[in-house]
Amino acid sequence: MAGFLLTDDPFIGVKGFINTSHNKMTVRNFLKDLLVAHPEEGTAIFKSDVDAGAKQATFYLETYTEIGGDGNSIPVAISCQIGSTNYLLCIESKSVILKETELPEVIPAEASEYIFYKRNSHDKNVTFESSVERGFCLGCSEDDRYLVLKPYLEDECDATKSFFLGKNSPCV
Repeated sequence: MAGFLLTDDPFIGVKGFINTSHNKMTVRNFLKDLLVAHPEEGTAIFKSDVDAGAKQATFYLETYTEIGGDGNSIPVAISCQIGSTNYLLCIESKSVILKETELPEVIPAEASEYIFYKRNSHDKNVTFESSVERGFCLGCSEDDRYLVLKPYLEDECDATKSFFLGKNSPCV
């Protein structure tokens, strides 16, 4: 009778992230302006005069499972597609940029320019903390137009660091 040998689990002792879901959404700031991709500028900007169904206002919340993580929040990437080109919001040199790149299925590092930790379990008042710049989260610039990094304080209520996620409806 032939037997089977159990092999070592390849994920034991490994840190990183594995992509597990893909949800279409819009992102609004506290003024209810839509986040709109501007790949030619390498950024995303909040605008009030954009249709929620516009391709540039359609983002995807890519949920990852964290291997070997603490499990206190949900690791996500925020992507969009303009034409046939894929873009990801990422942190580079402490700046928030829109980078032309394919969405990785596996991210081997515990901290990645693409990964944010989604705080709050529902889609109202969501905060995204950077995995690279721990202690900092996505927020609105002083003119409420650009995405910037701001210090993240869990007990602080700051509307400029909260975002509303919608299902591409005109009003969230």
